[in-house]
Amino acid sequence: MGLKGVLWLIIVFSILVLITLFGELPQFQGTWIARLRKVLFNVPRRVFGQYEDSIGVWWNRAEPYLRWTVPIGYLALVSGCIYVFLRDVYPEVERSDISSLQKRIIIPIVISLPYISATLAIFSDPGYIDGANHLRILQKFPYDGILFVPDNECVTCKRVKPPRSKHCRTCNMCIAMSDHHCVFINRCIGYYNIRWFLFFVSSNSILLGYGFYILRRNLAQLVHSMIWQGPRGFLNYKVWIEAVLQAKSNGALMFLCGTLFIVSTAFLCEHIKYIYLGVTTNETLKWEDINDCMDDGTLYFYDHPTIEERQQSHDLNEPSIVLQKLEHEEGFNRVLTEGEARRVQAQQLVLKPLTRFDQINNIYDRGFWQNLKDRLFPSQL
Repeated sequence: MGLKGVLWLIIVFSILVLITLFGELPQFQGTWIARLRKVLFNVPRRVFGQYEDSIGVWWNRAEPYLRWTVPIGYLALVSGCIYVFLRDVYPEVERSDISSLQKRIIIPIVISLPYISATLAIFSDPGYIDGANHLRILQKFPYDGILFVPDNECVTCKRVKPPRSKHCRTCNMCIAMSDHHCVFINRCIGYYNIRWFLFFVSSNSILLGYGFYILRRNLAQLVHSMIWQGPRGFLNYKVWIEAVLQAKSNGALMFLCGTLFIVSTAFLCEHIKYIYLGVTTNETLKWEDINDCMDDGTLYFYDHPTIEERQQSHDLNEPSIVLQKLEHEEGFNRVLTEGEARRVQAQQLVLKPLTRFDQINNIYDRGFWQNLKDRLFPSQL
């Protein structure tokens, strides 16, 4: 396979990763990314639909093992690229003017980061909920009265669902502060291991970004040497193409690092944004449902008599009281709890239509730095 074929493989692989990572996020619903992801996952089902029963039996038996193909494939891809770098590119790096600090310390550390972070993320406890810690998790996370309300039971675990938790069908367990199930590490991301997931994504961005820098710098030195051999400008793209064709491994790895760095960093920024907002990936889907209900005009909340009192309540991080009007029946989806009823009477709250997010309080948002601290240094449950 020539360099052109390798570059096309890199482009296709990067697009597939982009579609897989971002296609199911609520921010991308209705976009071409979400539509392509739907097609990508539905085509095999349509093609092999007539064999669904037979495939289903086989899949149920093989699924626990097949789930490891993605983590193994990821590690194989990283290891293969590092091998090509050490075999074909690093000898040139050794002869370059890159500092000894980078050659002897920084490059080995950057190469080792994905393996360290993947190991920590794969073998970490995401926050499985069992009989031993169920009560403590209920006490740790209060109900916000918006996304999570009391007395909802997990139909599989037969226990009351703690706020911010979700039952994962893949892991077959309820996860505390559930974020999502990550196929790249075959592990749920939750209360305990979201720090290792962030480390995993960050280490990949560092490897790809630093790798692109080293590879581009190495290729630039080749371009410089070619310029000295003839009257060609440094910014002439034809010289760069000629350099890529001459140093094929360097060029292919540079394009791979550059394209996947954009995808990986965008994914990392998305999760940093969730930390800033005080939500998990799972909760963003619920907030999208809240937004749809606001558009439909079916949501109501108990508001304070003045905006100042409402803001004071938000500053004290008091939960909002939100109800949904039933579509074909009189009344709302639930009755007030005793505590909510006392608050309504004591604070003289008035039922109003919910039209904006700033009218209600996300009690799980404690400010960016505190949100980050809670994820990086979780307390023992």
